[in-house]
Amino acid sequence: TYQRTAAGKYQEKTVLGIWLTGAATAETWQHPTQKATFHAAAGAVQQVLAALGHPQAAPQPTQHLYLAGGLSLLLQNQPVGNVGAVSPAVLKRLDVSQPVWYAELDWEWLLKKYKATLTARELPKFPEVRRDLSLVVDKGVTFEQLRTIAQKTEKKLLQGLNVFDVYEGDRLEAGKKSYSVSFLLQDATQTLTDQAIDQVMQRLIQQFEKQAGALIRK
Repeated sequence: TYQRTAAGKYQEKTVLGIWLTGAATAETWQHPTQKATFHAAAGAVQQVLAALGHPQAAPQPTQHLYLAGGLSLLLQNQPVGNVGAVSPAVLKRLDVSQPVWYAELDWEWLLKKYKATLTARELPKFPEVRRDLSLVVDKGVTFEQLRTIAQKTEKKLLQGLNVFDVYEGDRLEAGKKSYSVSFLLQDATQTLTDQAIDQVMQRLIQQFEKQAGALIRK
């Protein structure tokens, strides 16, 4: 990013930017999805600082060009970042209709104060795909059993799975229950095709039927 100095010139500066918007937590059958909040953005900042061995930053109100109600973060009386809601004017200009939280950290300063070697992993270049299944199983079958089956069946593309609904009622046979499960698939080397996704889901269904006696609820 570029910042104007006291002399009126522009100085290039390396910063770490963190953006949060939309759902901040996974959907589960016990708890609805939670939206991103200021506390989530501030918490992400503190996690980064903790990973670098820095103590909790001291916040103080600040006026920021792009933030509404922003806070400046101080370490050793040095401003090292800002966190807050992206201002309505900026969101309107970008045609964004939902709240967006933003934090930035002075990456150069933080790294100078951190002596250990950092390791980083490249972010995935290809999109994640979600598919849902409703599985009818005996009441004694747990979600952890289904998770284990799925993870052993698809070790490469399955990035995660989550139960977002559990049903036990008159529409099912006695002694049965239904799990609605979301599956997150991703390939680190290419965009997944519909054919590849269908093949993974068919393998999962076959193993759920074989190992858990599951029926697929249409």
